[in-house]
Amino acid sequence: MAPNRKPRILYVAKILFQETDPDHGLSLPQIQERLEGYGVASERKALYRDLEHLRTFGLDIQRLPTRPVSYALAKRSFTPGQMALLLDAVRTSRTLTEANAQDLTEKLHQLQSIHQADASRAQVHVSGRVGTQNAAVLDTLSVIRQALAEKRDISFEYLRYDCKLDLVKVAAEDGQERLKTPLFLLYADDKYYLLTFDEYAPDHIRSYRVDRMANVMIRDESDATHKPDAAFDISRYERERLGMYNLKPVPIKLFVPKELIGQMVDIFGLEGTSSVPTGPTEEAAFVHVTASPSPVLFSQIAQFGGKVRILSPQRVVDAYEAHLEACLSEGTTGT
Repeated sequence: MAPNRKPRILYVAKILFQETDPDHGLSLPQIQERLEGYGVASERKALYRDLEHLRTFGLDIQRLPTRPVSYALAKRSFTPGQMALLLDAVRTSRTLTEANAQDLTEKLHQLQSIHQADASRAQVHVSGRVGTQNAAVLDTLSVIRQALAEKRDISFEYLRYDCKLDLVKVAAEDGQERLKTPLFLLYADDKYYLLTFDEYAPDHIRSYRVDRMANVMIRDESDATHKPDAAFDISRYERERLGMYNLKPVPIKLFVPKELIGQMVDIFGLEGTSSVPTGPTEEAAFVHVTASPSPVLFSQIAQFGGKVRILSPQRVVDAYEAHLEACLSEGTTGT
């Protein structure tokens, strides 16, 4: 294509998008220089018209008070604060492999000016990032979302780490192919979980970590009867199942010193926590929660060094004591 026939206004928009922001502009001679690099001829009057057309189109192109006068794209789809949040979420995501995270991060940087991208690369250091080893997780999510949209079942293999830290396939309890009706995708504890229909599970719901799923395939249309109970509340489900264990939640009564009440709210959520002072001095409280009696719950309680105690039901008290005894036994016998 001859130089003068190239779509100059598009190149002007590209240059402003890549190289300018509220703190960095380009003068008309600089824009002309960039255009020449693309093999595009330009005149000052034509550039003024291009800038005005781009403003009319909706781009927020501002004239900066510099010497010489410069022009910049002042607003983008995301504010700097929003972009920083997105970048941090990608950098620290435990759902993504290191390669996935780097690829997505660079794509987000392309939505910034080169100056903003350089600054954001230097602003955050992610220490000890622990990501998945399953490189296909993004493809898995896409297949699951398609199955949800089309109301179809999926089949898949499920993985776990062995003693050599390799992901290996885990056979289903019945030894058959895992064929499930997907119901919801849930993002909790920096991980994606797929909630599926299971007639034998509590609430007819069973969860799977998406980064542990492999060879996910869309199958036949879902059975219309495969749906959660009418009273199912996904927010409550997440709150009550710490670590997403497939155990039925039960009401639990705790003894909690007043200085740790806030930590209980952090763990169980304000909606899932009720508190009654143990006496008029309000030095402690009986805190009532509903949660799955899982190792995650017991670890959360144990972290307070005995200051928080499980009072009831007795079977949960017994399970907690057995959990602590097992931890102590493994600690004394392990090498």
